Amino acid sequence: MPNNLLNILSASRTEIVLFVQSRGDVSVEEASSALGLASTTIRQHFDRLEAQGILEFESVPSGRGRPTSRYRLTANGRRLFPSQDGRLLGAVLDFMLREGYPGLVNDVFIHTWAQRKERLLALFAAAGIRAEDALTDDPSPEVMAQKLAVITDFLSQEGFMSKVEQDGDCVRIKHHNCPFSEAVRATKLPCRLEAELFEQILGGTATRLDYMPDGDTACTYEFRFGGDKTPTD
Repeated sequence: MPNNLLNILSASRTEIVLFVQSRGDVSVEEASSALGLASTTIRQHFDRLEAQGILEFESVPSGRGRPTSRYRLTANGRRLFPSQDGRLLGAVLDFMLREGYPGLVNDVFIHTWAQRKERLLALFAAAGIRAEDALTDDPSPEVMAQKLAVITDFLSQEGFMSKVEQDGDCVRIKHHNCPFSEAVRATKLPCRLEAELFEQILGGTATRLDYMPDGDTACTYEFRFGGDKTPTD
């Protein structure tokens, strides 16, 4: 049983997540029968796990009756289970840098962060934030609040445990973990690109206050509106 599941979930929800992971997708009735819990209890757990971003559901037609909701793990839910993806990525990057392809490594990350920016802008649009407000450095308080809420959701979807808050003309983004830790071990380019991404999105200049590769417990970026840009790499 993955230890990190027990750190964040109750025993009952851990059992449910393990069951869903083993089956791929399940209905409330299937989970109730297999785990010996009432359907109402399973549904409450499913609702909570959905709110935490661990489960999602799809309505599937079932004859003439009402559609059946089938639950499965989200991308964040799958990250709760051991994976060698990060270690493999680190090995690939080490090999490419050692063999003399730093330019190609840079191109990969620049392209990846450009895609992340496009996804974030699409989320802004879906939230009703106008294109002219998406990259402005002087949004209204209401628009800024919307943008920060979308950024928080975006980071959560990408596997970050982050705190995003505003204090006057300053926004702080604090990452308590790093989904790109193996990549950062090989090259610090992701860190610089992350700061630049949110400079573009928020319109402020970035200062890095905490940095996990230096031994801090988090990576914290502060974005102030106005002033000179502080190097972050």
